Amino acid sequence: MARTPYDNGKAIAYAKKYCGEKDNTCGKYLEGDKKSDCAHFLAHCLNAGGIRVKNENLGTNYCPHGLAVRNTDIEAALKKLATDFENVRPIDLSEAIVGDVGFLQLE
Repeated sequence: MARTPYDNGKAIAYAKKYCGEKDNTCGKYLEGDKKSDCAHFLAHCLNAGGIRVKNENLGTNYCPHGLAVRNTDIEAALKKLATDFENVRPIDLSEAIVGDVGFLQLE
């Protein structure tokens, strides 16, 4: 099975540079009017590491780079990557390290 050319160090470097800032490489920060920049920020971090998660909501154009702004798009993209690449897989919280992307399942 193939491996995705993801560089966790580049994603972490991006996160450290822009975390806490109301800025990023596309110049758009989503805030207010029922918007939050969390998923958008994560999409930029993943993109910096080599995983591009596109905005699948064609009715919106919030990110000039065309990156995802909804957590559902990121989750779907990661699930697809897990079926295509051996170095992307679901893990338990106890296995997580710095740079892992996680989604909590609320029951």
